Amino acid sequence: MGKIERYEVHEEWNHSGLVKAGDYCFLSYCVGNIGGTIEEQINGAFDNMEERLAMVWLTLENVVPGIPVGKESRKIHQLR
Repeated sequence: MGKIERYEVHEEWNHSGLVKAGDYCFLSYCVGNIGGTIEEQINGAFDNMEERLAMVWLTLENVVPGIPVGKESRKIHQLR
């Protein structure tokens, strides 16, 4: 697989904002503009995502949608 690199590491939470493993990058949740309107929060989350991706020389163009897991994924699949 190659080298594993962690970015935005929060040791007290055992959490990384971004993990690069070989040719793959995995983002954790992205947030921004907490307390703002829904639109401001969504735009803030995308801004946060862009900032993290830039750490490893990627952009939103490189993002592939993930597959949700758990009970929330059942709700998404029911909507299709």
